[in-house]
Amino acid sequence: MCGRIVSYSPVEEVAANMDATIDPIAKFSYQPSYNVPPSQPLLIVCPVGKEADHERRLLLASWGLLPHWAKDMSIAFKTFNARSETVTEKPSFRGAFKYRRCLIPVNGYYEWKRSGKAKQPYYFSRSEGNAPVVLAGLFELWRDERLTCTVITTEANPMARDVHPRMPVVLEPDHWQQWLMGSPEDAHELLRPAAENALQCYSVGDAVNSVKNDRPELIVPSSIPTSK
Repeated sequence: MCGRIVSYSPVEEVAANMDATIDPIAKFSYQPSYNVPPSQPLLIVCPVGKEADHERRLLLASWGLLPHWAKDMSIAFKTFNARSETVTEKPSFRGAFKYRRCLIPVNGYYEWKRSGKAKQPYYFSRSEGNAPVVLAGLFELWRDERLTCTVITTEANPMARDVHPRMPVVLEPDHWQQWLMGSPEDAHELLRPAAENALQCYSVGDAVNSVKNDRPELIVPSSIPTSK
């Protein structure tokens, strides 16, 4: 599961890292956040144009996929993640997997480790450098007016498994084009855990548990959870 995301890099920096042009709505509406929950906007990268001459475009999408047949937006709270094992079969995702794959560049994400009744939050980010963590995603345009997306998850690698049994599918730059423009079979090959050294994680304070909290201090390492 991936249910809380960190996205604070300037939109111009994200676009440069992803070799993408910035959609005007994303340019003027994007708000950096250290605590993005489902239903809120995320930056996504989509291919635009024909395969031979397509460009990548950076857009804002609401987190929680709305398939064309969805009657209202309530389904988004059940579709913010898509499991890699069933993404080609579930009615909510199978069409998007064939035709509407996207990249979701983030700075990191949170996951919670259970210990009895307690849950300790952890922050996952790049092991080295400031490159984005690029997640495999799907997108849909609902009722021709609302762009929505989902994050695909898979089984956790050994590093992440100590915190949670699942993790997002992380795509390295060499695989971005294959994910965006490859056949469904080519894309499916990428639905696997990240390399063990791709990410790092550490415990953070439990202020992140409330979506009302949104500040840089949320990602500061903490061995003792604190509430504020």
